[in-house]
Amino acid sequence: MRSIYEYNRAVFRKNSLVFFYVIFKGAGMEKEAIIDLIRRIDFFRQIPEVQAKKLIELGKIKKYNANDIIVKEGEISSNIYFLLSGGFMVTAQGKIVHYENNYGEFFGDIAAIDKLPRTAFVRANKESLFFVLNINDVLPDQSELSTGERFYLNICQTFSERLRKNDLRIRQLNTEIAKLEKAVGQ
Repeated sequence: MRSIYEYNRAVFRKNSLVFFYVIFKGAGMEKEAIIDLIRRIDFFRQIPEVQAKKLIELGKIKKYNANDIIVKEGEISSNIYFLLSGGFMVTAQGKIVHYENNYGEFFGDIAAIDKLPRTAFVRANKESLFFVLNINDVLPDQSELSTGERFYLNICQTFSERLRKNDLRIRQLNTEIAKLEKAVGQ
């Protein structure tokens, strides 16, 4: 006979993540189950286990119902959201620009790094679970960063700035294309 742990790992392999989470929580094994669940995300798999567990303990699990707003365009937040189950859609300027249902996908990283306002709305497209990690809980006071850490943070901030500029340019080009298509169609 399989143990509840083995049974739930089988359930996990079938991508029934919410069921997996609920059973473990009910069995009083929430912490171990959550760590196991999050460690399966590629992002955390690349981090040594001891460090990954420390990161996981800094975060929290948040549940959103279908159509709940997770992130508002223009808000400033340091949270990064990792999808555990369900899905989300990203809208900017009233248009859906991204739709995601894949376990482990994440968003919020750019705003968390550069501390600038969010550039889009993110809404749950069905009941969803996220692992939420606040970058301020992860990074020490920047005055305490080593030279290497400061170097990598600067690279991340530069990438974020470039991504924001490219995103803005893409939006501008899409607006111009829509205007041209409308003019040609008339």
